[in-house]
Amino acid sequence: MADESYTEADLAEWKATITAIGPEGVSSGPSSDTYEAIANLCSGWGIYFNVPTPIAELVEHALQVGYEQALEHVRQGEIRGLGEVDE
Repeated sequence: MADESYTEADLAEWKATITAIGPEGVSSGPSSDTYEAIANLCSGWGIYFNVPTPIAELVEHALQVGYEQALEHVRQGEIRGLGEVDE
């Protein structure tokens, strides 16, 4: 990674910051729903051909955190404008 403008410490700090944004438990890995959603988003994106693997993994983690946060809002019925959320 000598040619990159970031270090392993940078990556770890960025991942920790992203993790702190999301709900508890995100750092333990994505739920099956989240994993499928991320796979669908990334499969047609081509990110793996355009950026270094550590950055692609960081993007995946950010998607995971965002999706898990959205699922948490749905679980708690906190979706404004959509009416009642089925339990």
